[in-house]
Amino acid sequence: MPGEKILLVDDDPTILGTLSRFLTSQGYTVTAAASGQEALAALQKENIPLAILDLLLPDFSGLDLLAHVRENSPDTEVILFTGLGALDSAVQALRLGAYDYLVKSELRLPELQSVVSRALERRRLALANRELLEDLKQAQEELATTRARELTQIRRIGEILARPLTTQEWADGLLDLIWESLPLVLLGIRLQGQENLEMNVVSRHLATIPAQAQEQFDRWLNFQIQEEIQTRAAKPTPNNPLSPPCPEVLRQRVQAGEVLGLVAAGRDEPFSSEEVELFRIFALQGEAALKICFSLRK
Repeated sequence: MPGEKILLVDDDPTILGTLSRFLTSQGYTVTAAASGQEALAALQKENIPLAILDLLLPDFSGLDLLAHVRENSPDTEVILFTGLGALDSAVQALRLGAYDYLVKSELRLPELQSVVSRALERRRLALANRELLEDLKQAQEELATTRARELTQIRRIGEILARPLTTQEWADGLLDLIWESLPLVLLGIRLQGQENLEMNVVSRHLATIPAQAQEQFDRWLNFQIQEEIQTRAAKPTPNNPLSPPCPEVLRQRVQAGEVLGLVAAGRDEPFSSEEVELFRIFALQGEAALKICFSLRK
């Protein structure tokens, strides 16, 4: 990619000047060094994506310089210049992690440009893959944390709702756990079916929600339960003139004998499949606890 930095190391001033001008004309930012010490200083000073090293330098062997780069700047790709008599060393350099080597006496500028381009592309892909793996690892850790939190909440609902409760205590306990577990704007339970129920509607809402939105949600929830009753009785249901004040809504029916209930939750953002399943588990656990509530009264 034009603009990327290249370290060019060669003790031949003619080669150094020619290649520096060529790579600069291709849009790269070139740092020229005539010795291994100058190259080390440049590598310590800044992050360099690509180094082109002469295999034979007056103060360093190219293999020693390559080893230094691999240890201290592992993201830097390395291309080596070599003579025909040093091909064995060039092959060894490839084993040590160099991207490629070029024979000086056979060097053509278009070939140099092609190798440079491929080396930088390999580096970009390697960095992108590493970032992807790090993102996946972080996502897995976050998922594990979320799963642990969800399992804790599911266990809590079993513990809280398993003891003898009034209908009001049951509804408050269930709503509190759902409210703690999911980011919601509105949440409510509507029960109907017995005249002596301690409660009919229990709800939660954000403090910032206008009172009319809460009232609209309660009216919508009431109409939904009436629809459920009409459907269960195989009677025609009227068209619902009400809509919930939130664009995204979850709902789950609960039933204990003649008592029919509806648990509903709403917010502006879509629910994930995991959130939908967690809400369903809470409602089903709540239904089991509701049946215990009424069975203990008989």
